[in-house]
Amino acid sequence: MRLGFLFGAGVSLSCGALPTSGLTKAILWGENVHRHTNGTYYLCADGSSCGSDHQTPEQIRAFLRFLDSQANDFFQKNKERHRVANYEDLYYLATQLTDGVDEYENPALAGFLASAQARCTSENLFDQTRRYIKGIVSERLRNLAPQQDHLAQVVHAAADTSFSKIEIFTLNHDCLLRKYLSGQKFPSQQDSNRMPRVYAVGTGWSSPKAA
Repeated sequence: MRLGFLFGAGVSLSCGALPTSGLTKAILWGENVHRHTNGTYYLCADGSSCGSDHQTPEQIRAFLRFLDSQANDFFQKNKERHRVANYEDLYYLATQLTDGVDEYENPALAGFLASAQARCTSENLFDQTRRYIKGIVSERLRNLAPQQDHLAQVVHAAADTSFSKIEIFTLNHDCLLRKYLSGQKFPSQQDSNRMPRVYAVGTGWSSPKAA
């Protein structure tokens, strides 16, 4: 018998991870965000000592607030008033705009693209917006540490010989699941086919590397 787990973002909250709303707030209003010379975005605890580009992140945040407004207006008009745009929605919009400029022409996107281009304050703003979201979310999740009993049910399931295979599907962007499993000793460790296997699904980007 095979066993599968599907984990969402809530599985990491007990370890101090920001909820989706918190990550969205962090990219919309985050402070001390800087752009490295290699094009990546990172957090600096002391903004005065980083000595890198902090003007571009502010331009991106202004553009993100425009995207946020557009997305929420769309949800309101389409009777999804309970829904509020999150960082994944904003990443998807930035990706659409980037593709609309760099990859292919999309007539259905023309009006939105023209409106967004009118707000461009720097070169490659659409792609930089994607990089910014990816960088800040990764920074916020990178150094989380699993708790001692975090996801203990997975370990218990691995010890149950009635399961021939255990698969874990996660929507998370953090590394907590892999960190936790790598620190466990499974009774079935000699049988690689019965070790829990983790698959990241629907995340849109690779999980940040563990520090």
